[in-house]
Amino acid sequence: MLRRNGSVFLFLFMFLGLLAVLFLKAPSKISPLVETREQEPISSEVLFHGRLKPLSISDLYVIENSAERDIEPLLTYLQGRLSSLHYLFQTKVPRSKRNKEDLLIGLLVEIDQEGVFKNAKILFNSAKNSEMNKPLVQFVEKYWRYKRAENGSTIILIPLQWRAKYSRVL
Repeated sequence: MLRRNGSVFLFLFMFLGLLAVLFLKAPSKISPLVETREQEPISSEVLFHGRLKPLSISDLYVIENSAERDIEPLLTYLQGRLSSLHYLFQTKVPRSKRNKEDLLIGLLVEIDQEGVFKNAKILFNSAKNSEMNKPLVQFVEKYWRYKRAENGSTIILIPLQWRAKYSRVL
């Protein structure tokens, strides 16, 4: 029996010996390839360096909410659209016509049952010229879509503030 199964026993003892060497050997002191740095806490001002001021929940004015939409996910959706409005401003308002002070525009929109932004109007504009009004309304009505509601609509006033001075770098 030993002669017939000798090779099986040999491989079994070699396998157990290798396992013993791997598990009984002390762990190596190899330094990791990626160094971990301690991250500094980031203030809310540092997170966004664009021209458009970030929205908060206190900035939104809900006029009607018969669709019973939750405002926090709507705010998150609108915050995701701020960069497109930043670049809309860059393309529609030439540098020579930009004001020295901030531009504040009040955008009144209705979000219908299907999630379509419609009946967008500019309620107020702090600039003397209104070159941003028409492109902003067209852009919002064409590209913005929100999730459906079972019935009703939501009318909301969104104050958008473009800063006169901002930083492009972090």
